[in-house]
This record gives sequence, structure tokens and C-alpha cells, in this order.
Amino acid sequence: MSRVLVTAVCLLVCAVGAGGALGAAPEDPLLEALLLIDEKYVAKPQIPQYRGMAGQGLLRIANTIGRSKVGLEDTPEEWTLQCAKRPAKKSFAKDSITSVDTVYAALQEAIALGKICAGGASVPPDLVYQAVKGVASVLDSQSYLIEPGKYEDIKAESQEAVTGEVGLELDERSGALVVSDVKLGMPADGAGIRLGDRLVRIDDAPAAGLSVARAEELLRGPIGTNVVLAVERDGSRAPLTLTMARQAHRFQSVKFKLMSGSVGYVRVVLFHGQTAQDLKAAFERLQALNMKVMILDLRDNAGGLLSSAIGVAESFIKRDGLIVVVNGRGDRRDEHRSQASAPPFTAPLVVLINQRTASSAEIVAAALRDWGRAILVGTKSHGKGSVQSIYPLPGDYALRLTTAYYATPKGQQIENVGVEPDYVVEAKDQQLATAVELLFKNVPSLQQK
Repeated sequence: MSRVLVTAVCLLVCAVGAGGALGAAPEDPLLEALLLIDEKYVAKPQIPQYRGMAGQGLLRIANTIGRSKVGLEDTPEEWTLQCAKRPAKKSFAKDSITSVDTVYAALQEAIALGKICAGGASVPPDLVYQAVKGVASVLDSQSYLIEPGKYEDIKAESQEAVTGEVGLELDERSGALVVSDVKLGMPADGAGIRLGDRLVRIDDAPAAGLSVARAEELLRGPIGTNVVLAVERDGSRAPLTLTMARQAHRFQSVKFKLMSGSVGYVRVVLFHGQTAQDLKAAFERLQALNMKVMILDLRDNAGGLLSSAIGVAESFIKRDGLIVVVNGRGDRRDEHRSQASAPPFTAPLVVLINQRTASSAEIVAAALRDWGRAILVGTKSHGKGSVQSIYPLPGDYALRLTTAYYATPKGQQIENVGVEPDYVVEAKDQQLATAVELLFKNVPSLQQK
């Protein structure tokens, strides 16, 4: 939703509403945030939530000004904001907070009083945004205020297939992260990283206990930024410290290989704009190598774009097959069905999931399970089945709001529930072996390969 559209909503609501909102400036971030919550949040706020918004907003205002300058008293009947060094105070009756307009009016008065209490001292420039933070904190853990600059980063991460990286791949061996590949001409190559080097530290993060996926996430970052690696190398008495600048390289969200027995292994790292195309390219390569069955690894996949998840699921689900339902506010229900133009991959399939499989990755796993297209192996997934929308606010801030929830083709909710595997395997190093065993059991001819 553009700022122009947000302002249009503001003007419409102000015209038909009443109270403090009527006299507001057209670019008032507090008012815009409140109106967005009132209009777009997945559930229409009720009176207890409005009062929670007011209370948390007042608390943020008092804490931002400083308790040495302003005090906040909270009783069952009212909140009272009082200057510590000036004879000024204001009480807000809780039973008067019944709508977005009354929340806005109370917080506007509190901000004005807070500035008086601050006196000649500098008033924090983000005072209004601290109030917005308090308001949003009443909603859910996925709804919050985004600080300046972060909005552009989020758009770049979700929509672009290009990120900064150093050009190395890692394997986990005997509890250590070992360099298994160094891409020629990339920063790691230029810095002198070698095959077999063992990672000790990534910037300030110790490598001990990190998964491969988490280590790769730490290695990526904005183009041109430095990353400092400490590595152990056979023949060196002490760890080597190597600094390299991340450079642009198309991030491959899909990694694949052909295992023994004609088993294709495909790992989807995340879902961005190119993932479905990357998956199709992997299929073509693996099928050219005579792949007969497949393992789709969604472990440690935090999700990404919904459109990308649908595109991946279309590779396995026939045209017009239901992939996911998005349930929004009120009776809003959007069904997303396969629009595949080519026949789906129909060979036996096992999907690996774990507690870090989330969001779009859970959508794919659940859809393949509901359609009987895959056996799920691993541990229960994370349970992040909600849709967040990001709305820009004045001053380069943005408001992230939960606007819908996902449901599987069979109508099961994902949020706070997760996706259960068909075969629970707790030990990560045994999950892949179990997947191969199941494929061999279901396709006896593979045992002869």
C-alpha cells in the first residue's frame, strides 16, 4: 500500500469519523499507524486492545522522555502522566478509550505534555514513533514498527536474487564447519581460504554450534561490507584471520546433487523470486543424470515469498490443485491453486523438515503432504503461518502488520501449530539416511543400483 493510498484512507476515515483524528496533519505517523491497524490488521481491534494500545503508548512516551522528567501512574480506572519538575499533569480515563480516535487523542495529549515535561531539554526526535511502537506491541509478535532504512533492506532481501557473498560452501564434519568449496574469483578465493579449512569464527560469532544454514546466513550481507573469518588450517599453529569484502553474486536458493541409487537431493535454502526457476533447472540437470526419486530438503528454511512457494509446489501438484488458502479479515478467503503448464514431477518424494522450517517452506511441505505427494521426515516445523504486509510511514519508517493466516489444502492452520512429519527423526544426521531408506523401501528396484 503506497503512502498516497494510506493518506487517502486517512482522509476517508477522518471525514466520516469524529474526535481527535479530524484535525490531524495529513502526514501524521501516529494517526496513519492507528488507521492501518484499525483497517488492515487481521482482526478488527476490540476495546481491550484499544486500551492496551493507549496504555503501551503512554508507557513508551514516559520512558522516552525519561522518568526523571515525567512519571506515569497506572490504576484500574485511569493513567496519569505528571511532570516531575513542573505543575502539569493529565489523567486519561480507561473507560473513555473505545476506538482508534480516542487512542489517538490520548496519545497526542500525552506527547504534548511530555514535551512540556522535558522543558528546555532536547525532546527525543522519535517520540511519536516510540508511541507507535507501544501501540503495535499490543498486537502479535510479527507486527511491529520498522526503523528507518530497514524497509529498503527488507524489500531488497525478499525481492532480489542478488546479495553480497564471499563465495565459499561449508559442510559439517565431526561437529566442525569445514570449507568444501571455494568459488574461483570470489572474495574467499582472493583472501586465501582453502578447501578443508575449519571455521572458528564469523565476525564476532563463534562457529561452534552453528548449523551450515546459519553460518551461510552470516556470511551473506550487503554488497561491499566486510566479513572477518577465523579459520584453523592443518599445519598452522594458530587460527588464521582473513578479511574479505562481500561482492555481488547471484544467490542460488536451490542446491542439488545426485546421490547413489539414482536419488536426487535438492535443498531449497529460501524462497525468493528465482527459486521456482532454480528448482526447474535442478530438475532438468538431475533428470539428465537419470534421477528416479527425490529428497526435497526444507530444513532450516525460514520461508520467503508466497508466490515463490506456490511456484515450487506447482512442480509437484497437478494444475488447479489447491496449494494454500489465505484467510484474511472477516470472511476474506483467497485460494491459491496450481497454474502449472507442464506435468508435475510424479516420482516418489520425501521432504525433510525441522523446527526451523517456517512460513513458505511450511506451505510447500503441508501441500505436498495433503496431496499425498510426499512423505515428511524430521521434526515438527516452526509454526509460522501468518501473512505480514508492510506499510510505509512518514519519515522512512514502516509498519509491519499481520493481515492473514495460511491454511493447508485440507484446512489445517499452520500458525502456532506447525506441520507434523510422518516419521519423527530427532537426530539431524539421521534424517537424510531415513529419507533414503524410505525411498529404497518404496522403490525396491533402487536397491540394485
